[in-house]
Amino acid sequence: MKMKSNLKLNCSVTVLSLLLSVFILAGCDSGDVDDIEVNTVGDTGIVVTTDYSTGAVSVVTAETRVVQRNTQVIHSDSICRYDEVTGHIFVISRFGSDAITVLNEDAGYKPMAQYSVEAGTNAQDIAVIGPGRAVVPRIGSPELLVVHPTLGTEIARVDLSAYADSDGNPEASQAIFRDGKVYVTLQRLDMYWAPTDYSALLIINPATYAIEREVILNGKNPTGILRYNTPLSAFILTETGSYGVLDGGIETMTLDGTLSGMIITEATLGGDIIDAIVTAPDMGFAIISEPTATGAATRLVTFNPMTGFKGETLISSAGYDLSYMSLNGESEIWVTDRNFFNPGIRIFDTHTAQELTASPIDVGLPPIMVCFER
Repeated sequence: MKMKSNLKLNCSVTVLSLLLSVFILAGCDSGDVDDIEVNTVGDTGIVVTTDYSTGAVSVVTAETRVVQRNTQVIHSDSICRYDEVTGHIFVISRFGSDAITVLNEDAGYKPMAQYSVEAGTNAQDIAVIGPGRAVVPRIGSPELLVVHPTLGTEIARVDLSAYADSDGNPEASQAIFRDGKVYVTLQRLDMYWAPTDYSALLIINPATYAIEREVILNGKNPTGILRYNTPLSAFILTETGSYGVLDGGIETMTLDGTLSGMIITEATLGGDIIDAIVTAPDMGFAIISEPTATGAATRLVTFNPMTGFKGETLISSAGYDLSYMSLNGESEIWVTDRNFFNPGIRIFDTHTAQELTASPIDVGLPPIMVCFER
């Protein structure tokens, strides 16, 4: 079976950097859906950190910026999701772990439950779809797993092989439950990680698990978080295509599966699209990467979703350091910066695009993702 992970490693990381990061961890104190209607400044930011050898969870009080570092050690290839239905933070441990950990916010974000989602399947996401049910897309399996979100009890499996490329696996990646439907992205990659003839998004009936529609995307390889944007009444889809080739972009999709086409392309942005958030009809933020002689460089840029024009470059990094954005309320975007010498969280004003942090907020190990508990 193929083993794939959406986490793009920076091959320039040295043994020295790994050892230094482990030392830092030992010495430290102890579409997540970005929906601006329900998220308020002052929430708690749950930060997943990693040096690709060791992982941890840190907690940041958004209003005061006070940090509790390393409240929990986790697998080094992990991401997080906050679920409004259960009110829990889920940590998805991906390649090499294949497990879901449920954190107890009332007990200092220690685990209240942990369960396997089948060895070798490389879980990528979790989306609660109703009382006692959640779907888990697994990039290493052609089956969408349905489990109890906190107990891990298996409820059903949804066969997605009919939507696969020639290797028999459609590479289900992201999932979200919205307005009574389940939405799941399919990357459809070959055994060498390259996009095939097309990528897709499935709309699924949660009552019967019947696939109601396959939406063929205008771009390939949807890698970003599947987010629903309330002001636009649409999902924001980041489609990277092939890395190092300007063949992707950002498009939107309504709840019924209607696509907008690319609202901005990678060619216009000037690099591979890594993550994107739209904060207003005429304002968006994107992280892009560009190949360099030593690996890749990343930039945070603005763009106009209405005109398809790129705006200003807010920050640049010489390495593959900027990895993820999260919207905190209507006024803040939190950006993870994995700079080797000064990693942390950087915060930007959504209206002015000005940075609000004088220096990155130190969260222990380099941050990879932020999820807000509301």
